[in-house]
Amino acid sequence: MKISQIEAWVLEVADRVVRGHPVEDARVELKRAWVDPDKAARAIAGHANSSFGEPVLWVVGLDESEGAIGVKPEDLSDWWAQVKSCFSELAPDVTPLTVPCRDVVLTALLFDTSRAPFIVKNPVFGRREGGPVQLEVPWRESTAVRSARRADLLRVLVPAQSLPDVEVLAGYAAATNQFSGGKYEREWEVRILVYLVPRSEHRLTIPFHRCRVRMTADPEFPNSELGRLSIG
Repeated sequence: MKISQIEAWVLEVADRVVRGHPVEDARVELKRAWVDPDKAARAIAGHANSSFGEPVLWVVGLDESEGAIGVKPEDLSDWWAQVKSCFSELAPDVTPLTVPCRDVVLTALLFDTSRAPFIVKNPVFGRREGGPVQLEVPWRESTAVRSARRADLLRVLVPAQSLPDVEVLAGYAAATNQFSGGKYEREWEVRILVYLVPRSEHRLTIPFHRCRVRMTADPEFPNSELGRLSIG
């Protein structure tokens, strides 16, 4: 993902938070400040393991209730070094980015999850009453983190086909009002030009029989589903 795309993603999330809208994306995590390294490593591993190869975005300095607070980006290097030490063998690759937003600076962390599963160390292993478990494979479920089950690990280890990158190049929409049967009916024509980039060497297939297009033009016509789809 390009730096400009990461920044645009962060600003889109920040705008939603400032407007009081929920962040409806399971791949995004907001933190008002730097988290304790042990807890952060477990949360990052759980988030990465359950994302099935899709990138995960953490935004530090952004809080759903308080909005854009900001954070000191110079704290990142020491914090990430401590977080990485909590992983066993391998931690996700991370792309850090400072993003100016509403007179403060946010720190975005884009995690590459393609090398899952990720394993973390038990921070109390070897201590008195620390228990016999030395390592854990965390798993994120909703907003909580638990230990992965066998079924979860199978879903990670069995290769899954990744969705392609989609770039919208152009779009066109037009509405026509027609008088029929004593009332007006609105007919829409929508054209979208997209560029698809496969994320693997496998053949890209578009299941046209499953394609649906829904749009919201205004409150009078909510969630209209379009018919007569074609690909050309």
